[in-house]
Amino acid sequence: MRIGSSTALVVVPGRPPLCLRCRSTGHMRRDCKVPRSSQCHYFGHEQDECNRSYARAAGRRPETQQSELLMDEEESEQASLPATPQKQTTSDDTPVLKKSTSFFSPGHERRADDGKSSGPND
Repeated sequence: MRIGSSTALVVVPGRPPLCLRCRSTGHMRRDCKVPRSSQCHYFGHEQDECNRSYARAAGRRPETQQSELLMDEEESEQASLPATPQKQTTSDDTPVLKKSTSFFSPGHERRADDGKSSGPND
């Protein structure tokens, strides 16, 4: 029975006591010998008889997925490199550009002087 926000135990003469753990009559909670599952923490069955509910199965994720999200040292160094090509200078301080990957198809080159492209058919 609830009185306010607390639970009170009511003893009725001539009526067997109700166990608050397993909800059966004839004994009290302190004398209850019903097994408790160490997996789901419910009373009335052992761990090998425990049924997994959808909520418990969906709630737990394997730890291997967490480790796949972490970056190792090599990946973090590659991610910190700049995406644009760096200018290099020769011994006489003449700038030299590194060759970058072209977005155009093979045989299709872009002219730097006029911005027009010349391909295999031009």
